[in-house]
Amino acid sequence: MKTVLNRSIAKHNKKQNGFTLIELMVTVSIVGVLSSLALPNFTDNHEKAKSSNAKQFVIDVAKDCSIAIINEDKTPTVTQADAGSDVDLVTYNCVEKGSVVADGGNDRWTVVIDEDGIPEFPIKSAISSI
Repeated sequence: MKTVLNRSIAKHNKKQNGFTLIELMVTVSIVGVLSSLALPNFTDNHEKAKSSNAKQFVIDVAKDCSIAIINEDKTPTVTQADAGSDVDLVTYNCVEKGSVVADGGNDRWTVVIDEDGIPEFPIKSAISSI
């Protein structure tokens, strides 16, 4: 009888190693909720960065084009490779009254080059999904 009692007492005095299933489930649930709240912010910032890259690209290309028109130099060549992977070059017309159009993120950026060869302020519009 004494040995059974000793075993019972020894069982209660042992340290618990590890976590229970409930503790693990609660932890995984909390991590899931926090990640579902954070993920939309990251994707939204990624789209904003793409849009910003496209805007800067059309401004830079329009300036290069303007310099070539004003100085009566050879028209610079611009390709999709110059735009990078985040920007889609839509149109590039380096002439007076031409334009540069590029897509980035959910936005389309357009810079019109006026009759004097000066680029106008970039215009943002939404990309139509047609």
